[in-house]
Amino acid sequence: GERLKWFFTEQKECTLQFMLAIKGSPEEHMFSQRLHKQAQVILRNDTMRKCIFDTFDDTCARHQQSFMGMWNDWMNSMFQSPLMLLKAGSMPKISGSYDTESAPTLDSTKKRIDDERNSRGNLQKTLSEQVKKIPDDDRHADLAVKMVQGIIEQVFGVIRSAVCDQMELYSKSFFLLPMLRRLEGDMAKMELADEDRARYSARKVVLDEEQRKSEGVLVDLNWCIDEVQRFRITCGGGN
Repeated sequence: GERLKWFFTEQKECTLQFMLAIKGSPEEHMFSQRLHKQAQVILRNDTMRKCIFDTFDDTCARHQQSFMGMWNDWMNSMFQSPLMLLKAGSMPKISGSYDTESAPTLDSTKKRIDDERNSRGNLQKTLSEQVKKIPDDDRHADLAVKMVQGIIEQVFGVIRSAVCDQMELYSKSFFLLPMLRRLEGDMAKMELADEDRARYSARKVVLDEEQRKSEGVLVDLNWCIDEVQRFRITCGGGN
């Protein structure tokens, strides 16, 4: 969960650079024309960039917690009934180099499916037999501990392989997609920090005062222009 969070939080600058570089590229027609303009605004305004990045980091942190909750539930269910959930694979290991390997044919695929179905219970049967061989006598406690340890390591190895095979699918389904669905709502609720809001409010007061002064100067200039035009027409004969 922490690695996924770190990965997504490190993509902010990369995404911004992609938005800046999309203009003029062969992929420009695939994205909105506003993408480059919005990237320029974000790059130019440090306050906006910080606010957007902080909101994205908060969203990633919140989804990391929910992801870890679902992940722990899944792992607990796996270890509570490993004999029912573990499935063995029949795919042989690659020996030598990849040059001798070829794509599976229809006949080999049918054979592998049949082997998969026939070997699904092999691991469960093997583990059950190993559990039955554990001695109950206290005199063989050391041997029992070693046998239990071996069974635990074997179960852990198979579960670890199954988890690693499904990690990409699980991270996309329960971390990336929910985060992308809720990210738009979080961005819509984004607000400035109190200090930034106070600074922009003070700046707005100054700009409003400058606007009033500029409007007064503009009125005076327009009056002067009208008077000069009137004098030119009445006293200059229009020449």
